[in-house]
Amino acid sequence: MIEKVIIENQLEKTHKMIQDGIALAVSLCDALAWIGDSAALAKLYPVLQLGHRRLRVEAAAAIFRLGDQQGSDLLADLAAESSVRPRVLAYAQELDILGQVKPEHQSPQARAEGELFAYLAQPTQLGFPPTSCELIDTRTQFWPGFKEPVTCYLFQFTYQFQKMEYQNIGISGPLSHSFTLDLTNLRIPEIYAIFAGWQAEHEEIQEIDAGQCSATQRAALRPYLQMLEDEGFADVEIVQLGLFFGEQLLIATACHQQTHGVAIVGQAGIQWYPTGNSPRSLGAEEVYMLHKGRRLLDSFN
Repeated sequence: MIEKVIIENQLEKTHKMIQDGIALAVSLCDALAWIGDSAALAKLYPVLQLGHRRLRVEAAAAIFRLGDQQGSDLLADLAAESSVRPRVLAYAQELDILGQVKPEHQSPQARAEGELFAYLAQPTQLGFPPTSCELIDTRTQFWPGFKEPVTCYLFQFTYQFQKMEYQNIGISGPLSHSFTLDLTNLRIPEIYAIFAGWQAEHEEIQEIDAGQCSATQRAALRPYLQMLEDEGFADVEIVQLGLFFGEQLLIATACHQQTHGVAIVGQAGIQWYPTGNSPRSLGAEEVYMLHKGRRLLDSFN
């Protein structure tokens, strides 16, 4: 156990050193560009040979700022790399060389894919871009927090490791996000719903954990608990009280007909969501996200 903690601490320190080094290198590229001394080109060109895409982008932009036109070609070529595409396009716009970037790398789908790749490559997420990615759905719809319809994209991405494969679905458009939970078995409307429910913020949408419910709130849930009992639900355990535009909702785990799942009980009755036993299966909080998102998207669209 002690050895494991030591190794984890060492990995954390190493990861921080790498991230600090990258941040410093990015700042140096920018500083060399703004100093304006062409002698710096000799220091920037070796950066283009590094495997780190972000550093190559920064070096290419700096090279162009120093008056070497090869920098614009290098920058335009890097738009093919999805994880740095948003930064490349931002630089290309700023430096007035957007016309050199291939149209297929500027399309709305390409931009959306780039945003998701950049999100997944963040140190707080998986830390590097996926091996492959495929668009599985796109639609324009009203979305929580937006006044006008938004074009939404769902991508199925894959990470190929030496002995295993990791696959999931992420969204881009109104937000760039992915869960560790396995969304690959959900239907397309359910996938949109869980993302919408996760993102939705409104003063009339709140959740209160079971342990934080007041005596009055618990009393209000008793009829819902009785409904579950009358319908043959067993092993009922309250997880949350949901407040959804004036309606109180009971979110609870339960067992029904020998199947475990999550029950959401409100004025419309019982909504039952069977869940799996995998560590990546949806839990009660995620099921409620899906429930909220479905109601919001249905009402908006």
